[in-house]
Amino acid sequence: MIIVPLHGHDRSQFSCGNADLDSYLKAKASQHQRLSANQTYVGIVDEKLVGFLTVTVREFNRNDAAGELAKHPPFPLPVLLLARLGIDQTAQRKGLGGRFVVHVCRLARSLRAAVGCVGVLVDSKASSVGFYERLGFVPVAGGAIGLNRMFLPITNIPDDTPRGLS
Repeated sequence: MIIVPLHGHDRSQFSCGNADLDSYLKAKASQHQRLSANQTYVGIVDEKLVGFLTVTVREFNRNDAAGELAKHPPFPLPVLLLARLGIDQTAQRKGLGGRFVVHVCRLARSLRAAVGCVGVLVDSKASSVGFYERLGFVPVAGGAIGLNRMFLPITNIPDDTPRGLS
């Protein structure tokens, strides 16, 4: 799978089984990207779009990380938010989600070097918490109603890949 920025890719046949994610990719992702509100990346296998992720920057309060960021300054800290992640139903359960998270971690490390970034946040649905825990994410305070906010400190992203991924 190659992961590239969304740009004119055919999204019409994409379906991850979540109507909100499908609708976002098909109707909003390009518009938000043009406005520089976020960045969407797509995964391509044999010229077919098999998944996507959307990231954006956020501020994070060190007190919400339950000690993970205790040595950081008391002002809001920069993080990369994994805002959306969807894998086409035809490609699920093949490890592509983990490869997308590796991509997000590489982006976070690049941000750390360029402007500062203390880690990656994700607001996970309950059914995905185990997936993110296996990759080293820990629960933290905050998040959208009905979702579980999780955090992966930048210091826990060794050698360009998070724990649990090769």
